[in-house]
Amino acid sequence: GGSLHTLNPEAKKVFEELGEHSAASYALRYVAQLPNVLVTLSGMSTYEQVVDNLKTFDECKPLTDIETEAIEKANILFRKNFAVPCTDCKYCVETCPAGVNIPACFKAYNEYNKTRDTEDFKKEYALIPDEKRAHNCIECGACVSHCPQQINIPDKLKKVKVLSDENE
Repeated sequence: GGSLHTLNPEAKKVFEELGEHSAASYALRYVAQLPNVLVTLSGMSTYEQVVDNLKTFDECKPLTDIETEAIEKANILFRKNFAVPCTDCKYCVETCPAGVNIPACFKAYNEYNKTRDTEDFKKEYALIPDEKRAHNCIECGACVSHCPQQINIPDKLKKVKVLSDENE
């Protein structure tokens, strides 16, 4: 959950070239056709997203081979510069006793890894309140079992902290 609304231009172009469906629609159909998937969940925050999801499952057709290949290509393009494969689902935030905004820290770190622009990193990281930054992580690991991406969150937050310290 969470990151489909912020696809990079390369991944977004792949979906635009596919046709009239949204990227979320293709993604939901992709997940729905995977083996052993019984239920497909989608977070929605706007009326338009609700309508799009209802339309997607009203006529839930299996993906064509071309659509499946396009989704796999878009996924590679989307994740190519991710240092941390965080999807911004925020499940980890709910369990963090230190109150670290883990997805925001990872977003700033991933943006830095895409551009290597330390000024942009400083600006993005400065948007996170000090009490929610990586240096507050107590390395308890409570977040790890809640991460659907199986990220070693305390380890990755150490890397964010190091980058932050280097750029103060």
